[in-house]
Amino acid sequence: MSHATAPINSVDPKEIEHFKTLSQTWWDENGPYKALHQLNPLRLAFIRDYIIQHLKPEENANKPLQGITVIDIGCGGGLLSEPMARMGAKVKGIDATAENIPLARHHMEESGLDIDYQFSTAEDQQGTYDVVLAMEIVEHVADVNSFIASCTKLVKPGGLIFLSTINRTWKSYLLGIVAAEHILKWVPKGTHQWDKFVTPQELNSALNENGMEVFAHTGVLFDPLQGQWVKSSRDGVNYMLAARKPA
Repeated sequence: MSHATAPINSVDPKEIEHFKTLSQTWWDENGPYKALHQLNPLRLAFIRDYIIQHLKPEENANKPLQGITVIDIGCGGGLLSEPMARMGAKVKGIDATAENIPLARHHMEESGLDIDYQFSTAEDQQGTYDVVLAMEIVEHVADVNSFIASCTKLVKPGGLIFLSTINRTWKSYLLGIVAAEHILKWVPKGTHQWDKFVTPQELNSALNENGMEVFAHTGVLFDPLQGQWVKSSRDGVNYMLAARKPA
């Protein structure tokens, strides 16, 4: 991947149209986002544990992320933003699908939380944060290099960025598209395009070119025997990365 010299709009209009039709289903645990609901405990633990290890927030058993500033890029209906806020973080959630924002705000109010939700993109954001989240979004942007450049600019010196996405392999085509969309119907047809998947090597390179140091990488697999998502030392269909900006 070549390094983008200037941020461009990484929003893919086709992706926005697709997710617009699903905006009312974010909090239906048996709906189109069922797989994300099942994945949430694993990715939250990954994020929480590395924040505590690297940023060392003030010890608080009930709110372990007290005082940590977070921007959740591609927040959708708030599946990550809400639990991060419950753990004490000060959260901003942004999404390029306008229909997601009122739904996220409504659910936030019902949950008694305070999250700054905005219809916006990474390119349009100013300021910096302790933590930047870009989970399950890299495979939906129009220009990965520009998107990563925009995200990493939002990370404070010494701060962290977390990403999760889908590897570009034949296994990911068979399991991530053929099986997940057409056979198991975990996600609606057309949710993913194989040629937009990003390998760990490509994502590592994009992060390094933007001054980030990758310190954690794990494959993610669905274990049918346990009925849940688990971390794997192998590069499965899905994977998660964590990187740090030098102080």
